[in-house]
Amino acid sequence: MSAERANAETAAVPTPEIPGGYPDLTASQLDIIRARSTEAVVEPGASLANAGDVDFDFILVEAGELEVVRFAAFGLPEQVIAIFGPGSFLGELDMLTGQAAMFSARMPAGGVIRRMRRPAFRQLMSEAPELSDVILKAFMARREYLRTSEAAQSIQIIGGELSGDTLGLRNWATRLSMPHTWLDVETDDGFRILKSFGLDVTDLPVVITPTAVLRNATPSVLADGLGLAYRSVPGKVYDVVVVGGGPAGLATAVYGASAS
Repeated sequence: MSAERANAETAAVPTPEIPGGYPDLTASQLDIIRARSTEAVVEPGASLANAGDVDFDFILVEAGELEVVRFAAFGLPEQVIAIFGPGSFLGELDMLTGQAAMFSARMPAGGVIRRMRRPAFRQLMSEAPELSDVILKAFMARREYLRTSEAAQSIQIIGGELSGDTLGLRNWATRLSMPHTWLDVETDDGFRILKSFGLDVTDLPVVITPTAVLRNATPSVLADGLGLAYRSVPGKVYDVVVVGGGPAGLATAVYGASAS
């Protein structure tokens, strides 16, 4: 962890429980995960994933506490979003949609985890329907929490209330259940944040993500910035293509994978 991150001011916001986000896995469900994952000892303060990562593992905590954190950036203070203890697993819907990680993960005191690579995780979701339902419900509960809590500030859309381009971005993010907040540039707060980045109205709409500031943003630009744009894999053939990342698209993708 960098000195800048280690010394960042932490927001004085208590870490809340996430209703439905911490399911109690049975012994047999834990055994299924352990059989498909690899154990790793984590040194104190080690980072397990960073905001912006597009290829990250499914993680089960065996010992210690794992923090999901938004590091201080772009005017926002550091905030611990969630804490996962032994028997808990890390992740939310971005594990299924392919979206880049919005937050980072660390273990301040170290511990023991089990890592499962993304292909193995997808196989688990298709081959263990009872466990996959538990994981999916937890992912959905966590996404809802991100959308309705202060964590939604991690993606900020700045633009005019009557701007068609801004409205298009807001509608796109809402349809995808993307955690975000909107700041009207006509308000003092919206204009102040715009000027703090050295931008003006010719740059609108602006989107502030955990890793970048996007000028003249469109849904396509934002999708690319969040890792949601299509990434081709040479030689790979797809049997099913789902267009749309909302609830219907997600359900189609999950059950399509389980039927393959």
